[in-house]
Amino acid sequence: MNARERRTTLIALGMLLPNFLGFLVFVAGPVVFSFIMAFTNWDLTLHNRFSTDQVMFVGFDNFKALFGGAQWRYFSKYFYNTVYLMMAIPVGIALSLVAALLLNSEIKPLSQRTGKKERLIVPLITIIGAGAMYMLGAHPGGIFLFLLTGGLVLLTLVVKQTAFRTMFYLPHFTSGVAIYILWKAMYRPETGPINNILQPILNSIASLVSSTPAVLWQSIGWLFVLAMAGFFLWSVVTLVIKFKDEDIGVIGLIFSILGIAIFFTLIGSLGYVTGNLPKWVAEQGGLFAPSWLVSVQWAKPALLIMAVFFAMGSNNMLLYLAALNNVPTHLYDAAAIDGANAWQRFWNVTWPQLAPTTFFIVIMATIYGLQGGFEQARVMTEGGPAGSTTTLSYYLYLTGFDDFRLGMASAIAWTMFALIFTMTMVNWRYGNRMVND
Repeated sequence: MNARERRTTLIALGMLLPNFLGFLVFVAGPVVFSFIMAFTNWDLTLHNRFSTDQVMFVGFDNFKALFGGAQWRYFSKYFYNTVYLMMAIPVGIALSLVAALLLNSEIKPLSQRTGKKERLIVPLITIIGAGAMYMLGAHPGGIFLFLLTGGLVLLTLVVKQTAFRTMFYLPHFTSGVAIYILWKAMYRPETGPINNILQPILNSIASLVSSTPAVLWQSIGWLFVLAMAGFFLWSVVTLVIKFKDEDIGVIGLIFSILGIAIFFTLIGSLGYVTGNLPKWVAEQGGLFAPSWLVSVQWAKPALLIMAVFFAMGSNNMLLYLAALNNVPTHLYDAAAIDGANAWQRFWNVTWPQLAPTTFFIVIMATIYGLQGGFEQARVMTEGGPAGSTTTLSYYLYLTGFDDFRLGMASAIAWTMFALIFTMTMVNWRYGNRMVND
C-alpha cells in the first residue's frame, strides 16, 4: 500500500468512525450488556446506591424460572396471548391480497361511464340516508360517519383508480397510538359507536328468537355443522387430487389448508352460535353487546379484529400491488387462449407469481407478531383485564420498568430473540424452498 492509498484509507476510516462509534455505543454495547445482565440477579429495588447488596451472577437461573420455574405460568400465558393475536396475520395477508387485486383492476371514472342523472344517485342516497338517521334519532357521530362515507364513495367514483388506493392506504399514515386511542373509544361498552350500532341489531335478533321455536334455531345450527363437514370432506378430496396430479405445489397446499381451516372455523362458529341462541336469550333475558376491552373473554378478540382491519390497507397491500404489476402479461394471454376462467387465471398464474412476495410478507409479519403487541396493550388495556392482553413485549416492559428486575427482563428479551430467530430460520429454510419449487 503506497502513501496515497494509505491516506485515502485513513480518510475513509475517519469518515466512518462517527457511525462506527455510534453503533458501538448505542447498539453493540447495549446488546452485549443485556446478554450479560440475563445471567445476573440485578434488581434495582435491591441493587442500588442506597443498598449494600451486590449484583451476582446466577447462571441460567433466570431462564430456568421462565421455563418451569416461578415465572413459567406468566411466560406461558403471555406467550399464548402473543400467538393468539398472531392469528390476525393470515387473515390480514389474505385481505391485503384481496384489496390489491381489487385496486389493480381497471376502474373508469363515473364521468366516462354514466350521464349526469346517474351521477346524482350517490349524493341523493347519502342525503336521504342521513335524513332518515336523523329522524330515527341516530347519534350525531353516526350521521357524520355516514356522510363521510358517502363523500368518500362519491370521490372514488368521480376520480380515477388512484383515489381508491389512497383511501385504503390513508389510515396507515396515522400513528399507531392515535389509531389505538380511536379504537379504544369505539370499543367503549356504553357509549362506543360499535355497541350503539350492534345493540339494536341484537335486540331485534333476540325478539325474533323469542317468538320462534327453539328447535328451528337448533336445526339451523346443525345445518351449519353438516355444511362444515361436507365442505371439509370436499376440500380434502380436492386438495389430495390436485396435489397428486401436481396441479398444486407445496406452498399452495399449505396456504389452501390454512384458508380451509379459517373458513371451517367460521362455519362451525356460526353453527354453534345459531344453535345456542334460544338458550342464551332465555338465560340472559336477551342478547347484549360485548364489553370488549373490559372483558376477559372479549379483550383479545377485540384486538384481533382491530389488527385485521389495520392490516388490510397496510404495506402488504402495496407490496402485492407492486408484485401484481410485475406479473408478465403473456402468461395471462396464454391462459386466456387455453380457456381459463378468472379463478383459474388467479390460481395458476397470479398466485404462483406472488409466491416470493408472500414469502417475504410472512417472514416479516411473523417477526413483527412475535415482538409486537406492546403499543396496543399499553394504550388500550394496560395488559388487562387479568393479563388477557399482555404479550411478551409488554411482559418484558413490565418486568424491566415496573418491577425493575433487569436481569429477568434481559432473560425475557433474549428468549424472545431465540424464538424470533428460530421461527425466521424455519420460515427461511422451508418457505424459501417452497418458493423455489
